[in-house]
Amino acid sequence: MVSEHDNHHPPLGNRAPTEDSAVNGISADDRTILIGQLSDARTVRDFSGPWEIKAAWTAGFKSEAEVRGHRIHFDQPGDIRADDTAPTPHEYFIASVAGCLIAGVVMHATVRGVQLHSVKVTVSGTFENVLRWAGIESEGNPGYRGVEVTAAISGAVDDDTIRDIWDRAVAGSPVAQSVNRRTPVVSVLTIV
Repeated sequence: MVSEHDNHHPPLGNRAPTEDSAVNGISADDRTILIGQLSDARTVRDFSGPWEIKAAWTAGFKSEAEVRGHRIHFDQPGDIRADDTAPTPHEYFIASVAGCLIAGVVMHATVRGVQLHSVKVTVSGTFENVLRWAGIESEGNPGYRGVEVTAAISGAVDDDTIRDIWDRAVAGSPVAQSVNRRTPVVSVLTIV
């Protein structure tokens, strides 16, 4: 999100809808509400959280999480004796990067009245030292050594505007920027 103190990016452009039809699947009425919400810093800050999920082990390598009434299922690949019935947590993680970036592109394009034709994002990464996860080694980073994001976007606008929309989506992505900033995970254990 661009704050009133962010001088790095130019203004989002037209703040009022100029057409009666939907933009990127968002109705003109909803677009007007969205523009209003995004121009009020207090409303935007309400999206800061806290966000919370609750997860529990179900069986084998399976677990399930709940967030805002939605269920997310996890499993592990069959090659480690799991059932492979759902994506792994690390796959959800990189999928979350892609989903957050796509949502940012749609938001910034819609606010500007830019009709998108296609938004495709690919995210990939390789673990730095998966042996730590497996308990074989006690040192090193078991997580991704880095995450590579590629995007292909087309819309009814010039290339510079598409680039600006993408740059805003990356710079304002809560998920991508949590990765970039190496957000600490604070662990608290209760033994029951």
